[in-house]
Amino acid sequence: MAESTISCEERDRELEALSHSLAQSYEELDLLHRISDRMTVTQEPEEFFHNLCQDLKEVLEVSKLLVLWNEQEIPENSFSKVISSGEPELSTTDKELLWQRILRQADEPSKVLIDSNVDGPYRHQWPTLIRNLAGVPIWRGEKVMGALIALNKMHKADFDSLDTKLLMSVANESAVYLDNFRLFKDLQNLLLGVLRALTSSIDAKDPYTCGHSERVALISCWLAKQLSLRDIEIHNLYLAGLLHDVGKIGVSEAVLCKPGELVEQEFEQICKHPRIGANILGSIKQMDEVTPAVLTHHEHFNGSGYPQGLRGQNIPLSGRIIMLADSFDAMTSDRTYRKALPRSIALAEIRRFSGTQFDPQLAEIFLNSDLDDLTEQLETAKDKQHTPGIAYAPIMN
Repeated sequence: MAESTISCEERDRELEALSHSLAQSYEELDLLHRISDRMTVTQEPEEFFHNLCQDLKEVLEVSKLLVLWNEQEIPENSFSKVISSGEPELSTTDKELLWQRILRQADEPSKVLIDSNVDGPYRHQWPTLIRNLAGVPIWRGEKVMGALIALNKMHKADFDSLDTKLLMSVANESAVYLDNFRLFKDLQNLLLGVLRALTSSIDAKDPYTCGHSERVALISCWLAKQLSLRDIEIHNLYLAGLLHDVGKIGVSEAVLCKPGELVEQEFEQICKHPRIGANILGSIKQMDEVTPAVLTHHEHFNGSGYPQGLRGQNIPLSGRIIMLADSFDAMTSDRTYRKALPRSIALAEIRRFSGTQFDPQLAEIFLNSDLDDLTEQLETAKDKQHTPGIAYAPIMN
């Protein structure tokens, strides 16, 4: 009878251990699945690693999770970015110490830095706030791109092989994300460079409109942020602002640069540029969300615009935003037929034509926004565009 009782107790303990192991495995698989789901290249590393730290901290049951990484393609001996979750707070010196030890460990066969005073004294001197730790490099090919570090294991005396295997799996996922994000950024910068070269060539047809497309793009982004639009919508508006006048490539310079009033035939040429621009972009699948704004940026809210005579909400929001941004920059810039208007006059004109040329809701939001801040951002962008080696694009929050 005693033997039977002991057997049952042992079986219960084994079942409990198996159940705990399965639950832990499920949590780890679920974590890796969530990380994979979030690995979109349009997501900034700060957001990606913020979510990762919070999730991994809970699964590993540690007091703190840190990610250190370098933004450069070829990492240096120092990290440039830090994201963490939990306590204790570490000084810059402490983080630098962790980074250097991870780099040193990356050259060892195990690749894993694990240290505590459970089975013996620490191998390294650590701040008193660190009871034990496990860290792995974020490794891609021959490059250490960053480090993933867990501090102060809870509910157990020390980190074990299962903990380090999970850290390495997450580090591998993180390396793939960082590599893809950098490739995406390279492609994005290449695209923006090509688009800016294209729009600059169009602006160059009329020296009075130099920089106009870039300013319209930035003003459009500004207005989109006042409306709390999504990041992808703001990005598409930036591209639409850059490209809104691309159709002027099909309009003669004699018409574009004419100092006097346009005759009917000349105005008809000008009226064609939104449709020409839309046709140019229409064959590029990646511009599907940009093309409607280019086509409709001269439509008026009361239906008197061109090329389709759309009215009110039938005009895409992106087209209404570009219309307002385009008009504001046109009024406050020198043109062949007049000097730039003072900002106060331009704002008065926007109020005057609210509901006829401009969407009244957008006009009101624009008029009530911090336009001094907008002017400062435009000046900052102008300085960056004239600084060698600096490519400017709006920050996606």
